[in-house]
Amino acid sequence: MFNGTTSIWSSRSMPYEVVTGNMPDISEYLYFTWYQPIFYYDPSNFPEDRELIGHFLGVAHNVGQALCFWILPKSGRPIARIIVRPISDAELQTNEIQQELQS
Repeated sequence: MFNGTTSIWSSRSMPYEVVTGNMPDISEYLYFTWYQPIFYYDPSNFPEDRELIGHFLGVAHNVGQALCFWILPKSGRPIARIIVRPISDAELQTNEIQQELQS
């Protein structure tokens, strides 16, 4: 994480940028907050599309394709998923989602 952040001692350049001359892409860190409730796609129920509820843990580097994220499902074992979306505020207010999050 420190490679992608700046400090007051480095003339406002990130360490990665100083070494490589390229500005790092931090967009993958802007999508979700840690432990945010999210929906992720579960491919095991093919052909039915199935979104399951989990919690966002972080960016999954060196796993899968670009923008792959670590998700904590109900099982408690982190999984890497690419198809992830936030749960909207309206969805968070529904009884069904509230019960899923509490179980």
